[in-house]
Amino acid sequence: MAIKQWPLAERPRERLLSLGPKYLTDAELVAILLHTGSVGLSAVDLARQLLIYFGSLPDLLAASPADFCRLYGVGSSKYVQLQAAKELGLRLQKVQLKKSIDLETSNKVGTYLQCEMGPSLKLPFRQGLDTYKLLKSALEKYLTEILLRMFL
Repeated sequence: MAIKQWPLAERPRERLLSLGPKYLTDAELVAILLHTGSVGLSAVDLARQLLIYFGSLPDLLAASPADFCRLYGVGSSKYVQLQAAKELGLRLQKVQLKKSIDLETSNKVGTYLQCEMGPSLKLPFRQGLDTYKLLKSALEKYLTEILLRMFL
């Protein structure tokens, strides 16, 4: 059933306006970004299927265009919409981190570096890890990734 046929109180956009975004499920938030469903699927149903297929919201947002567009009911337009939202979230996180730049703990350094260098950077987040060691590890991994891209 199309979302337009749902009771107003159950529609994701109306729920967001009345309750706020934190009261919506991941599927409802993704549905708002997708804007429309596909033949036989509401946007919420399509979002649920995507989340189930990819396993989690982070994995959905990390999907390649080819993997994403392989699924029925989605194409490059919906992929681009989700990637734009993801990038806005990353940029917002960067701004917030820069406003309160306090890189005294390894966790804060790690979060900042992942915003700057991308989510593919896997760092050892452990309480008490020496910040110098974390920076060195991040730089080594980042440079390795760049070199691999250049030569492969």
